[in-house]
Amino acid sequence: MSQRIGVEGAFEKAIEFLKQALEIDPEFAECWTALANAHIMTAAITPSLERVEESAEAARCAQRAIALDPGQGHAFSILGIDEWTRFNPARALEMAFEAYARDPNDADVCSRLGSCLLYLGKAREALPYVEEAVDRDPAYPRNYAMLTSAYLSLGEVEKALKAGQRMADMGAPTVWLALAHLVAGDHEAAMKSHFDTRVYLGSTLMRPPGMPPMDDAARDAYFAFAARGIYSGNEADRVAHCQMLDGLHATMPDPYDSTIVFPAIFMGHSDLVMKIYSERIHPANMFGLMNLWIDIDPINRTIRHPDFMAFAERIGLVEAWDRFGWPDLIPADPHTA
Repeated sequence: MSQRIGVEGAFEKAIEFLKQALEIDPEFAECWTALANAHIMTAAITPSLERVEESAEAARCAQRAIALDPGQGHAFSILGIDEWTRFNPARALEMAFEAYARDPNDADVCSRLGSCLLYLGKAREALPYVEEAVDRDPAYPRNYAMLTSAYLSLGEVEKALKAGQRMADMGAPTVWLALAHLVAGDHEAAMKSHFDTRVYLGSTLMRPPGMPPMDDAARDAYFAFAARGIYSGNEADRVAHCQMLDGLHATMPDPYDSTIVFPAIFMGHSDLVMKIYSERIHPANMFGLMNLWIDIDPINRTIRHPDFMAFAERIGLVEAWDRFGWPDLIPADPHTA
């Protein structure tokens, strides 16, 4: 049930079953890890307004799993995800490496180590772990999203297009394929790929929490407007969509939702991107951090913003870089270089 993305009530039912199992055997370590993962998945891919709270509950379950069995590598990965919500990416990466040391054969462990490195702008280091995750679980679309982003960050556009297309062929939303088309300079294909994602709204592409369903006409109009703003290359369209995102940030029940911050990253709406991540990182929006490091205009406007290093210091990125190495696009601390 915890793998049935887009099925209403599936994650609640998964948590119910896992809790029933733990009532029978409260020392079932693997079940505590599975329960932790169900809470993280609820926070990441359902329209929840309690994403940070779900992450904290996942961490509590993961800690219980580790207390029972220190070999629960996946539980360490989940602790790492929760550390991001606490603005502690250095500790998050430490937990991700610890998870891999304990269970390198787990696809989720590989995936979450790779994603953590991608969030920190370390695509070159992340790529082997992402590729390993794909090899171990080739039917999981999320791994191809990470693979696409890693290739784009490294300038491997043709490989990114193939990875994005593979994700689309699996029936997943074509967000990352659209992004690959954008980087390749094919604005028409990028707009089409983005517009095509409208059919997934309310299923594998979650509706923002607290927002009512849209009828087909409103949905199509919104996606067409967004496609032009994000992918057309027209500055007037970009500005118009950035203004809409500002309005959504001011009015939506979750002002930090991925439906706001992802397009803000893609359009280089730096002030909004830094505002959102400075105030709240949760398991749904942190996935967008890996796209900050795609070095084309307008995406790279955020990392080139004069306030970016102060922002990076504020949310803990600089501490992580000092401990584990600086990102591919910032090979040394600019304050000391």
